[in-house]
Amino acid sequence: MNNFRLGRRSFIGALTGFCGSFLGSQSRGFYSQLPSTHIYGMGENFSDTLINQWFGEYEQISPDLHIKYNSIYSSDILLDKLKKGSIDFAITDISFNEQELKLFNNNILSFHLGLSAVALIYNHQQIDNLQLTKEQLANIFTGKITDWQELGATESKKIKVIFHGNNSGTNLYFSKYLSSISDEWKQNIGETKTIPWEMGISARGSEAIVSTLKQVDGAISYVEYPIARENELNIAKLENDFGNFITPNVSHFVGNTNRLNKENINYSNSDNFTYPLLTSYWFLINKNSLNQGQINNLKYFANWINN
Repeated sequence: MNNFRLGRRSFIGALTGFCGSFLGSQSRGFYSQLPSTHIYGMGENFSDTLINQWFGEYEQISPDLHIKYNSIYSSDILLDKLKKGSIDFAITDISFNEQELKLFNNNILSFHLGLSAVALIYNHQQIDNLQLTKEQLANIFTGKITDWQELGATESKKIKVIFHGNNSGTNLYFSKYLSSISDEWKQNIGETKTIPWEMGISARGSEAIVSTLKQVDGAISYVEYPIARENELNIAKLENDFGNFITPNVSHFVGNTNRLNKENINYSNSDNFTYPLLTSYWFLINKNSLNQGQINNLKYFANWINN
């Protein structure tokens, strides 16, 4: 159990600043006094296995709380289910503008959970330390770089792009970042949850992305960093604004919540060793489908994740 707790702390270390100030610390004894409740939630771009492990451990200190959690590949379906009351809570990396937040405030409690990152993952036996400049990254996904030899491989091999074929927060953050480093991408595609790819292999959801990448030699794609780390995938180093090549690591983006506002993340790095492609996470609760006891249980669970 100790090894798992260290894993949870390391994983969630990338997701900073949610409930510490909002809820305060709670004792183990307090959790056991919460009323018995059953809650159902869904999330996007998280690992089912890891999240359900968290729930299993939490139920040991709060045995009357029973949480069922499943992942879903579409952010639109996820948010629609939450609004309709089909699920009680959602975990998503979709960022919200002011208008959307006002609509949510009618029946959705929204809390910023913290920061993570999008990782560039690849499958190439000859390359175990891939470094990509901003120009190279943009050129791969605009189709200008098509062969691994252009990235340092000794033999010619076609680059096979695997893309998220569904509406997703990962698409949104990835397209935002490409828009910030490539005028061509910004003008032709821009920021979007559904990227109109004209090349590559479509996969729906992060699990499908990972599975496909492992089977396709020469593949490259992008997923949330915790998923890449959990699956022990090759992760490329990306060039930041200072010319440093950085892999997504907790130490490179934890503590950077000052760069986040309600609508977006500032991709202009303020630190020499900041990873350039950060994401934001939100914890959403449908207050109309829950009683106050259930809402409190969810708040305390979220607080426990960050402690």
